[in-house]
Amino acid sequence: AYMKIEREMNPKAMQQELDHLHKKYSPLEEDLEQKQAISINWKRRSELLSQEVADAQLENTREKKRQNEVIAGLREELGRIQLEGDEAQRCLEERKNVEIASTREELKIALAQCETLEASRLEMKQNLDEFIDVLSISSHDVHVT
Repeated sequence: AYMKIEREMNPKAMQQELDHLHKKYSPLEEDLEQKQAISINWKRRSELLSQEVADAQLENTREKKRQNEVIAGLREELGRIQLEGDEAQRCLEERKNVEIASTREELKIALAQCETLEASRLEMKQNLDEFIDVLSISSHDVHVT
């Protein structure tokens, strides 16, 4: 208690005490200021990184949306192409069936013509055979008489 009173009464002792306290706490104060500056710096960096992350996520979302739109467009185009392909296939089948039916008709007509020609040939052959028979009988009669 006496020292406390002496310090309070003695300005030199008070100044020494102040100098001692300043010497003791000055590095802590500087360290605190440095740490606060570092903390502020890291906080700014964190905010900047957070903004970059948010921007990247937004860009990612936009890119995914664009890709989904492209995929949807491609699927739609594929659907149209498949429909056109199905239509083309159906048309080809119809054309093939018409051609087959037409060919069958042509074959029937050709077969009928062949049958007519064959009947004409057989009739001509028969007429020729009869004519030869008549000639051979006539020629036989000529020799006999």
